Amino acid sequence: MYGVGTNVDVKAIEPNKRILVEWDGPDRPTQVEWSFESKGKDRTFVLVENWGFSGAPDDVASEAIGATEGFTFVLAALKAFLEHDMDLDLVLDHSPNALVEGWRERSKRASATAGHSPTEPTSQSHRAAH
Repeated sequence: MYGVGTNVDVKAIEPNKRILVEWDGPDRPTQVEWSFESKGKDRTFVLVENWGFSGAPDDVASEAIGATEGFTFVLAALKAFLEHDMDLDLVLDHSPNALVEGWRERSKRASATAGHSPTEPTSQSHRAAH
């Protein structure tokens, strides 16, 4: 979508409890942990922690703030999708001028290759690509 990517190394998965990964956000790896806590029959509290930022204090603060914004967008969009079957396009709308031309077509091809039905609504393919 934006022509960027990252390597992700899964460090731990505890089903229904947590996921821990390390990724190489631009040049310095950081750890990200998603923790899941049941809050009753149909509710789960999701806590996202991201640590290991390095560099000058202003750079660390900027990266931490950017990560917080990104996770907030993704969690808000996921909540709307799971609870109301709505695709808010929060990630897409965040930086529309940074979109790479032709990303929608590549996303459709990737979804088809992954075994998604070509008759699925377009927005479903895009959700998989976000």
